[in-house]
Amino acid sequence: MDVAIGRKVGNAVYRYADGVIDEHLPGTSIKLEPDTALQNTNDYIETLKGWIEMSQLLLGIDVGTYSSKGVLVEPTGKVLKSCVIDHQMEIPKPGWAEQDADEVWWGDVVNICNMILDGSPYSGDDIASVAVSAIGPCMLPLDDQGHPLRKGILYGVDTRASAEIAYLNQKLGEDTNFQFSGMALSSQAVGPKILWKIMNRRFGDMSIMLQPRVAT
Repeated sequence: MDVAIGRKVGNAVYRYADGVIDEHLPGTSIKLEPDTALQNTNDYIETLKGWIEMSQLLLGIDVGTYSSKGVLVEPTGKVLKSCVIDHQMEIPKPGWAEQDADEVWWGDVVNICNMILDGSPYSGDDIASVAVSAIGPCMLPLDDQGHPLRKGILYGVDTRASAEIAYLNQKLGEDTNFQFSGMALSSQAVGPKILWKIMNRRFGDMSIMLQPRVAT
């Protein structure tokens, strides 16, 4: 898809040779642990080959807890250029962990693009697709214009909602929570942190609650 005009550029359907790998590693007798689900990354590359010209390039960006990484590759997987930008995790109170969404999350993505696609020799015209992954689940309240109202509250390292977790387990039942979501409530969950905002009357002019994860 050409995002500038919404025009479809191409598509491809490729049946993964190994499908979902959940019993044994392909070509071996090594048995996988229960609930394991893997996929062969070569399948992804073969899919891309179906519609991306070999002269076009792929840009991958990962925004992590203490750094953001960018890598420019050919559809074959050959790495052409990469960079790393370090950043900090703020701890304003014991048990709290935050990051500035504009400065760190968005700022790092912009800086990585500028560093890798600086014209020496690659530029944005060479890119067929961009994939961005980020730490999560995190919580970021936005106003109706999409602007952050506060710093992003990070994933499991932020434990401010411990009381809300206990409340939800008591109110709904731990078994009910597990049956609904397939996991126990913990500091990794966003729901208790949203409840923390409600209980502490910290909504202000919030219109949207964003949970940054992955975009392609």
